[in-house]
Amino acid sequence: MIVDNKPHSRNALESVNYSTEQWELLRNRLSHRSVRSLCEDKNNPNLLIFPHCLGNRRKEFCDTPICSIIDDTITTNNLMGFVGVEDKETCAELTIRSRFQRNGKEDYFLHYLLEKVFHINLLKLPTSGGDSEAFEFILFHLFTHYLKKAVKQGLFKQYRKCEYNDANVKGVIDIPRHIRHNMPFNGKVAYRTSEYRYDNPVTQLIRHTIEYIRRSPVAGNVLKCDNSTDGAVRAIYDITTSYNANDRQRIINQNIKPVKHPFYTQYTFLQRLCLHILRHKKMSYSSSDNKVYGILFDGAWLWEEYLATILCEKGFIHAVKGEKNGFQLYKGGNQRFPDFYSLKERVVLDAKYKRLNNGIQRNDLYQLIAYIHTLNDGDTASVEGAEYGAFIYPYDGEDDKNKEIAWKKLFGMGGYIGVIPIEIPNCCDSYESFVEQISQKEDNLEKIDFVKCLSNKNEVLGEISLCEE
Repeated sequence: MIVDNKPHSRNALESVNYSTEQWELLRNRLSHRSVRSLCEDKNNPNLLIFPHCLGNRRKEFCDTPICSIIDDTITTNNLMGFVGVEDKETCAELTIRSRFQRNGKEDYFLHYLLEKVFHINLLKLPTSGGDSEAFEFILFHLFTHYLKKAVKQGLFKQYRKCEYNDANVKGVIDIPRHIRHNMPFNGKVAYRTSEYRYDNPVTQLIRHTIEYIRRSPVAGNVLKCDNSTDGAVRAIYDITTSYNANDRQRIINQNIKPVKHPFYTQYTFLQRLCLHILRHKKMSYSSSDNKVYGILFDGAWLWEEYLATILCEKGFIHAVKGEKNGFQLYKGGNQRFPDFYSLKERVVLDAKYKRLNNGIQRNDLYQLIAYIHTLNDGDTASVEGAEYGAFIYPYDGEDDKNKEIAWKKLFGMGGYIGVIPIEIPNCCDSYESFVEQISQKEDNLEKIDFVKCLSNKNEVLGEISLCEE
């Protein structure tokens, strides 16, 4: 079993037995290659890594390799999912699970994060076809997720060159075609014009992808899983009146160049996702040599997005670079983006996808203290500083340290800093049981009353391990 952020000896891997050729293939194609280099490599169109907006991610993430292989040891990083490489002679696949799911054959924790973030019904996840089929099922649900986000921006319009032969001339007359079709003169004129239309190569690509998913035995009822998905699919159907199933390869070729539009930003990734689905029936079916394929998720990003589904309903702001919902440390300064903050409750939270058994790192600690003392709502200055700042992280029961909510009072300007663990169930015999248990932990998080904590400081004070590097 291979988990994220951990070294593994080749001889100790129980779930997979790599041959010498497979091990060398992984070493040559994956080892020490950064996320950025793999994503920007045009030879890897079937590799998807989330988050896909690399420009908005930290430089450390973009420079992180999927894994590093030295001798007979493979060391993974914060990426989870399924990735494979093949050449003319052999194929090697790597499935990386979450390190917080310590027991059991199934990675319920990763599945649950995907279900919450992308609204995937994983109770219908196919189990008979192996990892490739399971991740293809997830891929179809990702398509509906990004389709809804794209359609929410508006239906994509693009200029197209159109040819007509009628009496309503409104473009450049095509003389050769006019002579060919309208001689002797029959009252019609052949002409060309450019029109701003919904029916274009991008929307046609989406239509072909919808038709492909509809016929897939893996997809199930994914295109009608909710009203918003059904509405988005119907909207694409209504505008792609020129759809022809035999034009699939031509439409794919017309979409090789990524679409770039200042308004329809969501269609860029949706276009790539459609190409990924249509080019191969399965991700592992690749006809070219030395290509990397698969689907991977950054654990830190997935954990943060999962917490957003809970905390935003509680009134927290999920600050994201590029959306201008952060705050300034000083007047005229650049905006800063703590993971979550609440002006009403004067709380700043920092999501950490890591174990805090050995304490909190110095840089993380100093950053959170800075956010605590500088939290503000802009020019009105009705909020100056936070009362509470905390690290919120998954707890898997490996160590008893930092397993409870605890706080320490800061000297100087005051305030409290602490940790909020969310316990990850590890003794579940089914996915339904896991969902039931972790839902109870989420309820506890939603019930945290920071205002009440302020009036009962003595009840919440506890021991926190802080690194003193």
